[in-house]
Amino acid sequence: MLVQCSIRLPRDVELVTAFRHEVDEALRDDRGIGDSGRADVGLVVSEVCANVVAHLVRGDQYDVAVLADVVACVVEVRPVTSAGATGGNRPASSGLRILAGVAESVEVDDDDRPGLLRRVRIEFAG
Repeated sequence: MLVQCSIRLPRDVELVTAFRHEVDEALRDDRGIGDSGRADVGLVVSEVCANVVAHLVRGDQYDVAVLADVVACVVEVRPVTSAGATGGNRPASSGLRILAGVAESVEVDDDDRPGLLRRVRIEFAG
């Protein structure tokens, strides 16, 4: 069974926790994804959102989409820049190293906003 969760968030780290809990609840309900897999998804959601918040400026928003089944999960992020705002260019954080420990692939934007995470894929142990 495929689980899809998506949301548009403002540049506010406090809302990330609520979204992470919603994703965990969606994965918990007999989806065949164990505790370890759900913990990995929660870590990825937290790190991706923290990364995008670090790269956005006040007033920016971003979309986060989570697609998961019993085999894998993909977390994608897309900034929705407010009118007239320009994105911050911050160096890659330790979050990238954390994600490398659980992810099969991590895509980072090297064009408009260097270091901004775009897509993270994790696979669940069979």
